[in-house]
Amino acid sequence: RILGLNFDIHGDLFGIPYFGVDTFVANVAALNLLGIRPFVRPLKWLEVPAIQDLQIGFSYITDRNPDHYAGTDILPTDASVTFQGIDMMFPLLGNPLLSLAAIGDFAWDNKGHAGGMFGLAGKLLSLFGYGIQYRMLGENFSPTYFGRTYDVYSIEKYNKIKDGADVIPGHHKLFATLGTSFMEGMVGINAFLDIPLEKKIVDDNGNAVEDAPENNPHLIGRFWLAEGLLPGFSASAVYDKANIVTLDDLISPADALIEAKISYGSGPAMISLVYKVRYDPEERDGEDPWEVTSGIETAIQLPF
Repeated sequence: RILGLNFDIHGDLFGIPYFGVDTFVANVAALNLLGIRPFVRPLKWLEVPAIQDLQIGFSYITDRNPDHYAGTDILPTDASVTFQGIDMMFPLLGNPLLSLAAIGDFAWDNKGHAGGMFGLAGKLLSLFGYGIQYRMLGENFSPTYFGRTYDVYSIEKYNKIKDGADVIPGHHKLFATLGTSFMEGMVGINAFLDIPLEKKIVDDNGNAVEDAPENNPHLIGRFWLAEGLLPGFSASAVYDKANIVTLDDLISPADALIEAKISYGSGPAMISLVYKVRYDPEERDGEDPWEVTSGIETAIQLPF
């Protein structure tokens, strides 16, 4: 059983809307993976639409034991990974027909790797959310290190950035997102597409390795049904697909993770049934290549 904690507090609660902090602990018992992001809104006093919402934040996230869920000590006892970053969001337009904000961040890890991005994000007709980023990634830097699949690949991820790891050259990529929601956000769907602009994994002859996931687009699709449409019930589903070379790869199970969650809430309590499906083409000796896990999550929202 894993008990996590997510605690966010914003100054609006006290009539001081200039600051806030977001925090999380993935496992309260282990205290291995945790993060904090304090932020400020220095122009809130102007009370000018859009501009007053300028936000600058600082993030710190660390995993003190990346092989915690492996059951054995695979990595050295001093293995740890920490990321820090500064981010900015500056609204440019606040029109209901078209909203637009400039975004940017710069981040670095405790292994000496760094990267950054800048881009635009907003809404069209208050219905379609969109965004585009240009990412500049330094050698061996991972921009989405702590992603949805982190617990599955934490050891592999650490081995790619540790001291003495194989060098992944610095490169540039595009990251785009598009989505929409209905019924005041109760039903929605969105997609995130990561497109490398350069082939960073090469063989001994300097030729691109075409089947390397790092060289090819990565798609994440998400659907949600929020609580309220059906009394007490909510649901969500995620399709995470890496290494897309052809259109057929979009529906190939290789390098994909599927997650579905059905939740029921009563008052401040929420109970969720979670299913995760992953296909491992490396399974041998007649083993089932489909890895299916399920579990129950519970959450309690504090009433303030």
